Amino acid sequence: MIIRWIEAFSHKEKGRLHSSLLWEFSQKEREVAGEYIKSPEASKISWPQVGLVAKRCAVVRLWAADCWSEPDQQGRLTAQRKKSGTRHTEAWINPSLCAGCPWAAVVVRTTASKKDLRTAKYFASLHSIPVIVTGKGEVGM
Repeated sequence: MIIRWIEAFSHKEKGRLHSSLLWEFSQKEREVAGEYIKSPEASKISWPQVGLVAKRCAVVRLWAADCWSEPDQQGRLTAQRKKSGTRHTEAWINPSLCAGCPWAAVVVRTTASKKDLRTAKYFASLHSIPVIVTGKGEVGM
């Protein structure tokens, strides 16, 4: 499973979930990074509350570790340092490789707010994909 965690690198700027999801669902020009894991519970990135599960057709490359990637002028990801096993395993996603929506599902952690759950459900319904709630308890507790 490859999850593109929303706001994974801007976690200090909360409250932008709607605009972040709008960008993720509409852009096809640049590759993006995701976390390659067995399940959402196995994630090494703990702060994002919402993520997108990438379809296999969108996966460009899998790394056995974190390689810290950044887009070049053409929007293709490039590794900025040697692979390092310190954080997570990385995958590169190119949304333009899939016909239609490159996302298979929206993941919401139970630690998300009820507002974030509503936002995630709204975008999932627009694109006819499921919402996966993961964690213990109920969302917004």
